[in-house]
Amino acid sequence: MGMDVGLGQWLKKFALSIILILCCQIVFAKPQIANLDEQVQVEIGDYGWLYQPTTSALYEKSSIQPTLTNITAFSLAIQPHSKYFSTYSKKIAIPENLVGKWLSIFIPYQNSISKVSINGTPLVRVIQNDKPTAENEYSISPRLIFFQADDKILNIEIELIDNLNTKYEQNVSYDLGQSIVILKAKDGYQKQYRDFLIRTLLAGGILIFGIFTTLFAYYLNRQTYYYFIGILSIVVALRSSFATPYIYTLVYDIDWQFAVRIEFILCVLMAAIFINYLKDLYAKYFSKKIYILAVVLLMILMLVIIFTPPVIFQRVFLYVISILFLMTLYSFYIGIKILREDRNAYPVSYLWGICVVDFAFLHDFFLYYQVIRTIDITLALVAVYILYVVFTMSILFARQVGNIERLNKNLAEANTHLDEKVEQRTEQLIQLNQRLERQSKIDALTGVYNRGYLNKKLEEQYIQAVVQTEKMSLMMLDIDFFKKYNDYYGHLQGDELIKTIAQAIIKNIPDSAFLGRYGGEEFVVILNNTHAEECRQIAQRICWQVENLALEHLGRPNDPQIVTISLGAVSIYNVKRYQNVFEILQLADTLLYQAKANGRNQISFWKDI
Repeated sequence: MGMDVGLGQWLKKFALSIILILCCQIVFAKPQIANLDEQVQVEIGDYGWLYQPTTSALYEKSSIQPTLTNITAFSLAIQPHSKYFSTYSKKIAIPENLVGKWLSIFIPYQNSISKVSINGTPLVRVIQNDKPTAENEYSISPRLIFFQADDKILNIEIELIDNLNTKYEQNVSYDLGQSIVILKAKDGYQKQYRDFLIRTLLAGGILIFGIFTTLFAYYLNRQTYYYFIGILSIVVALRSSFATPYIYTLVYDIDWQFAVRIEFILCVLMAAIFINYLKDLYAKYFSKKIYILAVVLLMILMLVIIFTPPVIFQRVFLYVISILFLMTLYSFYIGIKILREDRNAYPVSYLWGICVVDFAFLHDFFLYYQVIRTIDITLALVAVYILYVVFTMSILFARQVGNIERLNKNLAEANTHLDEKVEQRTEQLIQLNQRLERQSKIDALTGVYNRGYLNKKLEEQYIQAVVQTEKMSLMMLDIDFFKKYNDYYGHLQGDELIKTIAQAIIKNIPDSAFLGRYGGEEFVVILNNTHAEECRQIAQRICWQVENLALEHLGRPNDPQIVTISLGAVSIYNVKRYQNVFEILQLADTLLYQAKANGRNQISFWKDI
């Protein structure tokens, strides 16, 4: 917002400077003296013209004596006493050294001049038919005429024919736009095409900007501010092609009435776009009734322009636009009201931009209808405002690109950290899954494999023994008189005993063996590809090891009153004889009960060769 306020202050000062310069030009402008002594160009003054009415299509002079009159640089009018024709003449003196040299005379745009002569020699004829009929075709573009001065005194005559009065019988004013200018031949050529070039470059730049801004707003879904600026720029650029100095005449040969109609239609579109922009920008403050009134007036004006001739719609345009220009004052009022009530509601630059555009439209309106005498500034001020918008958009883009770069950098750093964290989390997850998998296999009390995983392992070992024709040895054991131990010492002490017995078994079996808790105080040991004698020795070692622990068991009914185990072991050489592993497990269980029946604290072993 600080940057925007600074730009708003800059734009305000610039606009005020332009307004001050133009006001000084309006107030202090004076007619130039017709003298070519040291000047490259001279404007033929608006004062001291002789007016002579003509009475026929052959430009025969009337009996009325010539009168001294003044004409503005903006209009040549059919004077009283002459229904169709008027002649204006003026004499100027040129230096001796220019006699015989080629000079040029620049005539601004016109739609009524029939003939321009210097010292009685016709230099240009705008219409081909001297009769004031509706069939005459008028040119509205500026003209540059080259001539050779054959005398020190130049008598300039402008003969007018009023084509439109024959149909509408009313006085019509014909614009010249600027004073007629005499220049050196080379300077005249440069002046004409310099004006065309400057206008073309400005209009082309504004048109390109308008297209870009409109597409920018459309594809990036920006706020409607950019839509209005883009479309308004396009219309302003197109309208400038049909306004002074009529750039379109370089490319197309269009009837001047059609060209004027297009210019006025584009003017109405400019007003409509600008009013809608104000309505959108000041939605909270803009009166709905005023908006509807403006839209209705513009619609009526558009219909009048389309369906009536220029002499009518130009006058209607004057009246309607005069009313609509109250909108300019209204927009000023709203802007001041917003600044007083809430400075943060809208950027100050928006308000000053609107003021600049309002001033440009208002100025050119008065210029067109000959209220003031300056130059057309709409295109220039719109170009200035566009430069401001381009500047603010550049700042916006720069900030966005900077933000994107920072975000990308932060994102890259975050991705790096994320990769590290993902790697860490993945490792932790793997470890956790391994832990969960192990926990799902391990008996919580003893730390050996549980019944579920024991069953799975039994089936795997059975299938392996069948496929690879290996031997399979299996042991099942439990603690003697364990129920009486629990009754005597309690269940917690019983759990400690189970854990102690599990550790004693682990210490006396090979690393390749598999130990699982079958349930309660019962355990199962799987020996892979083990000979019968080795299986028997391992079983006997386990039994002796537990006895040697000499763990007290005062709850048992016989001696010795220590903890012992009973064990059933089986070694199978041809596993295929058995339908499944559980038949072998059942055999080991039978041998376990046989050991108990024989007095406990012993093994019962059987081998199936």
